[in-house]
Amino acid sequence: MSDYIASNGPIRYKTDEQGNTKYFLIGQWLPAAAAWQVLSRPDEAVIGQTSPLLKLPYETLANQGTFFKNTTGQYDKLTKYPGEKRSYLGMDLDPRTVNALRSIRPLNEINKLNPLEVFGSKNSPSMLRNLGVDNASNQRGGRFTPESTQLDRLGESFIGKSQNYQAGQAKYFYDRDTKSMLGEFNTSISKATSNNQFDLAEKLIEKRNAFMRERNGQTELDQAVEKTNPFY
Repeated sequence: MSDYIASNGPIRYKTDEQGNTKYFLIGQWLPAAAAWQVLSRPDEAVIGQTSPLLKLPYETLANQGTFFKNTTGQYDKLTKYPGEKRSYLGMDLDPRTVNALRSIRPLNEINKLNPLEVFGSKNSPSMLRNLGVDNASNQRGGRFTPESTQLDRLGESFIGKSQNYQAGQAKYFYDRDTKSMLGEFNTSISKATSNNQFDLAEKLIEKRNAFMRERNGQTELDQAVEKTNPFY
């Protein structure tokens, strides 16, 4: 389970046919839970409470969000590959544009509510296609986006935040982030070694090994580094 769900007082209330477990996050509206979040993570609380208008220029220029984190605790990149598009308000838009629009609360609530699935679903295109909108979405969300009913969306709009969790999907992202971080470590180690910065390379190896032990355990560590790095 992600830190975001775990730290927001999750209460499980249903599991759908696809195996997605849905949690109502009481930390989103309980004053005591909100206070605990501020006290336990004051730096993140300050960032979270900063006005979106102040954060947007940095996020756009740095191509990095300040809300969602991956499983290694790093903030996610807004655009992960050239030409990437995300469905928002029934249109395929640049992720940085989507990030800016999300800062406008009424638009974000309308997008989440998706009344009568006018913006499409996983199995149907956006109704904007019927109006001749060139970038209308062929479907809403990706392969890891869980289905949601109109009742679910109404609940999120008027009662409070909820979140889905599926163990298989969580493992996919965990393994993906682990592989990506391992690759970054190994690239840095190779560069340090090529530049005869052996002390730096040794420190990076220690950090990489500690990271892999934390993520996968000693057995997986030995296998991973032997296959991917000659400096172990």
